[in-house]
Amino acid sequence: MKVPWPEGVVVRYHEPLSRHTALRTGGPCDAFVVVHAPEALAESLALCRERGWAWTLLGAGTRTVVRDGGLAGAAIRLGQGFSTLVRDGLCWDVGAALPVGALVAVVAAAGHAGLEDLSGTPGCLGAALALDDGPGRGWAGVLETVRYLRRGRMVEGTLPEALVGRRPVVLGARFRLAEGDPEVIQAQVRKRLAASRAWSWYEPPVRAQVRAAIQHSSLAGVRLRHVLIPVAAPETLVNLGGGTAADLALLERSVLDRVKRQRGIDLKPRVRWAGRHRPEGNDG
Repeated sequence: MKVPWPEGVVVRYHEPLSRHTALRTGGPCDAFVVVHAPEALAESLALCRERGWAWTLLGAGTRTVVRDGGLAGAAIRLGQGFSTLVRDGLCWDVGAALPVGALVAVVAAAGHAGLEDLSGTPGCLGAALALDDGPGRGWAGVLETVRYLRRGRMVEGTLPEALVGRRPVVLGARFRLAEGDPEVIQAQVRKRLAASRAWSWYEPPVRAQVRAAIQHSSLAGVRLRHVLIPVAAPETLVNLGGGTAADLALLERSVLDRVKRQRGIDLKPRVRWAGRHRPEGNDG
């Protein structure tokens, strides 16, 4: 039976998710649902439930590796209507689908300070708000409110601590920034970008650095089929083209095991694995 999707929603059935994730891995989902109209989101999620589909919110896909077996149910992506950026004096109302890097660049060019610490944060604002702890991650003192779905209704207020890390459906946020010199703020952004380098696949261990731990374990430059631990940023994994989630999972496990064995350090992965294993093998 064909699902009567509301206006402002684009759906592709049996869509390979390797086309829509930063690491270019992932088998098909039952439906890839792009919701452009904010007013259509709650109805779209209700239609997924009626169809018996579990749904997974997929942002820019920078922090998620979809397994080679794909996702059961629907992958939901927030579209154009969630990429808004509206200025009201020193306040900025930001849609959840806007890339964090774009947000930082725009407000810095406007001479508004307060988001410099977010330079280098991967992906979109919604994922950063849902997955990153606010204090110490660049939100403290500037984040006024967050808009998110709760039981099918939009709620605006402080995102409960209990939801951080559990992937709530964040719709947007409002920031209040401070006025400053655009050239000074942009220089600070460039400095923080240079210092942050690459976003790490692993949580920083206590009293140690991820990069140093991996470098001292002779892992930088190691390649497995079509995936690589780059020399310049060994805290990340790179798909050279044609790599699978199974390749990434095996290389990640090699990093965790060798750093533990040689350095005595337990690295914890920061990326989220989603989807099904292939029937013929284990892919993470």
